[in-house]
Amino acid sequence: MKYASEFDPEHGICVIRVTGNFHRLDDSDTIRNFIVRCCAERKCCQFLIDLTRATLIGGTLEIYQAVDFRDKVAESLRTIIRAAFVRTPLTADDRFYETMAYNRGYHLKAHDSVEKAVEWLLVEPCGSVLSGEPSGKSG
Repeated sequence: MKYASEFDPEHGICVIRVTGNFHRLDDSDTIRNFIVRCCAERKCCQFLIDLTRATLIGGTLEIYQAVDFRDKVAESLRTIIRAAFVRTPLTADDRFYETMAYNRGYHLKAHDSVEKAVEWLLVEPCGSVLSGEPSGKSG
C-alpha cells in the first residue's frame, strides 16, 4: 500500500489517497496512526480516505479485527475524528466495516463518491463531534 495526503483548507478536510494493495488489518493500523498524527500536527479532525484506486485484501475476519482495537489510538479516533471512506462500487464488506465502526462509537461512513463523502463530512463539523452533542442529523 502507498498513500499520499493533502489538506483541503476550503473544507477543513484532510484527504488521504490510497493506492496499491490495501491489507485491511495491517494497513488499517498504518492509516489510523497517520490520522492521529495528522490530527495533532495539523489540528484536522475530518478525514476523507479515498480507496478508489486501491485493491482491498481481507474479508470479514480482517474487518472485525481492524475495527476491534482498544488502545489510546482508538480512544482518540472515537472522540475527535470524523472520517469518510470512498470505494466504487461499495461492497457488503464495506458496509460491514461501516457498521462495525459505528457500533464501536466511531464517526465513520462509507460512500461511493468523493462528492458524497465531502457532503457528509460538512453536514456535521468536528465541533459537534468534539462536544459530544448530537446534531439531530443522521447520515
